[in-house]
Amino acid sequence: ALRAAPYDPAVLDTCYRAIITQKQLGFDYLRADGSERRYTVDVFGVAILLPKIYIVARKTGGEHLQTFLLHKIRHAWLENRPAHVPEDFSLHKWLADGHMEMYVDPSDRALHDLHLVFESPRPGLIEDLRESPIAEDQTLECDTDGRWHLSARVRRTVQLRHWLMSVADVAYIDAPDIIRNDVMSWAERLLNRQKGC
Repeated sequence: ALRAAPYDPAVLDTCYRAIITQKQLGFDYLRADGSERRYTVDVFGVAILLPKIYIVARKTGGEHLQTFLLHKIRHAWLENRPAHVPEDFSLHKWLADGHMEMYVDPSDRALHDLHLVFESPRPGLIEDLRESPIAEDQTLECDTDGRWHLSARVRRTVQLRHWLMSVADVAYIDAPDIIRNDVMSWAERLLNRQKGC
């Protein structure tokens, strides 16, 4: 199972208190070069994308949202100033719009119509897809031959590619070609790596 990097639970608790009390959050952040930098932010939410947990926030005076890895926050405290988070902000929508995705091709953030056919799904797989769809518009239908057809509008993300590889033994990508090619080229790369090529 994927596990989050070790983090200080008190830091996460302080982040949640900042959200609940609508106060700004101050923290010291460990940078890539080993130095620390102090930030004051408005916290918009906590994104749990295992194995990493992120704080989604906007720096004081900043215009854009940024993400901060929870395990790199060394010390956190509540500031005495109110946070400025729009009432209509939805972290779920922000994430669904692809703001934290890793794309197979960063120049292609478009939605693609995925059609996947499960010829012999593993026990529980269809139920899992019903409970946790891969997209909001996902549909699942069983044909007269007992095959399941999944349709959804998706982006070409690394996460999608990995998931498609995990079900490749029981399903095939009927469309689109571009996503099928993403999976096939990655599989070929893995195969060559294991052969020592």
